[in-house]
Amino acid sequence: MSVPYTPVTLRTVAVVPGARRGGRPHDELVRRTVITIAALAVPAGLAAHQQLSPFPWLAAILIAFAAGATRVFGIPLPGKGYATFAVGAGIAAVVSLGWAAGALAVGAGIFAFDLAARRLPLRNAISNAAHFMTACAVSGTLYATTSGGLGAAALTPWNAWRLALLIMTFVGCVNTTFYLQLVLSPAIAWVDPRLTARWEATVATLSTLLALGALDLAYHAWSPAAYVAGAAVLAGLAVLAHRLARRGAAGESLALVHHLARAISARPALSRAFDEIGPLTRRLVPWDDMGISALDPATGELVVVADTSPKLPVGTRVVARAGLAAQAIHTRRATTDLSLAREERRLGSSIAVPLLQGERVVGVWTVRHARRDMYRPHDAALLEYVAPGLALSVSLDSLIRPVLDASARVGQQAESLTAATAQLHAASEQSADSASRTADVVRTVAAALGTGAAGAEAARTLASETADEGGRTLGTGEAMVLSARAVRASTDGVLARLTSVEQTMRASADEMATLREISATVHRF
Repeated sequence: MSVPYTPVTLRTVAVVPGARRGGRPHDELVRRTVITIAALAVPAGLAAHQQLSPFPWLAAILIAFAAGATRVFGIPLPGKGYATFAVGAGIAAVVSLGWAAGALAVGAGIFAFDLAARRLPLRNAISNAAHFMTACAVSGTLYATTSGGLGAAALTPWNAWRLALLIMTFVGCVNTTFYLQLVLSPAIAWVDPRLTARWEATVATLSTLLALGALDLAYHAWSPAAYVAGAAVLAGLAVLAHRLARRGAAGESLALVHHLARAISARPALSRAFDEIGPLTRRLVPWDDMGISALDPATGELVVVADTSPKLPVGTRVVARAGLAAQAIHTRRATTDLSLAREERRLGSSIAVPLLQGERVVGVWTVRHARRDMYRPHDAALLEYVAPGLALSVSLDSLIRPVLDASARVGQQAESLTAATAQLHAASEQSADSASRTADVVRTVAAALGTGAAGAEAARTLASETADEGGRTLGTGEAMVLSARAVRASTDGVLARLTSVEQTMRASADEMATLREISATVHRF
């Protein structure tokens, strides 16, 4: 049958351990907590004059712009992680503006760029800004209680341990709240804790060093030429650090892709490898349903090879003239539903990955989730690395499947032959036992008839003696003799026939024994 292509087949979120409590997701509790802290702490801090005076408006604008820009050029990590250099902007904001004003500047920049440049939903943009504002409030309050210096005083030697405390508190707070919300979310994929912690620490270190370098450049008196040169060097280091960190994180993400590709290549039969592909794919992106379809070049339809959704059994033909699958086939690139017009999007999120052999599309791999705006372009790019192995598996599957089916039929026939041989062996043993018992019965009957013949001979002798004793009984004696002779002749004939039957049964028993040996040989084979 043919059905229209539907990017999402499930309308309920898959159950994740610890995902809900009291009917509300746990991540919603974290989200509301950080938003509440930010909304209460920042006005309270401004009222308590937790800002530099006179206020450096130009520095505030630059910090807001830097915080937003670093969010746009963040480093995606597997499992919805996202490491950014905004950590450095947050630390610089607390030191150069005061924690309340700094939280407001950083939050405004992140909110504006996440909403306009990254096109995140409004609630996500608000919560991202709230995480950084909460970190500014918590770390800034601790920094203020230790009498930490602001502006140029923050870079003096006497303030070194306070500045280190501020950096550690800010980094720990923003990452704790962000990843706590992520882990408790039903959208979470499998996250490699070591990979995530390693690259978050790396990015935090690089961004902090760049922020301290920018503060040192800003608070020292330089000549215009030295200032321009220092700014250029600092910008170059920022670009280089970002490039190296992004490539390094992508390289480690590809290690997870390698595990998935190796699992695919280890099992050429796609239907058998599908059970292993699912859990490994969840290490890269979250999903509720996923499926692999082969493209029928004659009809242009997609034929389901394997799918986790019961609505799409194997062999279902899917019309793919429009929608996400059609766009992936046309562009020959992994595509998320963010590329579709809003009116074309259905409930949930999807990724469609075209499976290419050379320039020829042989199928489509779809990954689906019930929540909206789940997938990023980075997620589609990760899955695209797996596409060549899946394309080869789809092509091999069409060749291997008939062989596997024939092998299964041969196995069934072999089992049937083994069962029939066992039955024949049992029947031959029963026939041999029956023949042996019949031969014993024949021997017993023959012995009984031999005893009867001896009795007949004794009767004939007695009749002859009786004939000699009296003339009156002569006629009767002769008749008895004749009768005895007839009985003896009849008995001899029966004995001869029974002897023949005995020989026949012995031959039959020998043949049955031979048949039993042959049957045992067949059974062992």
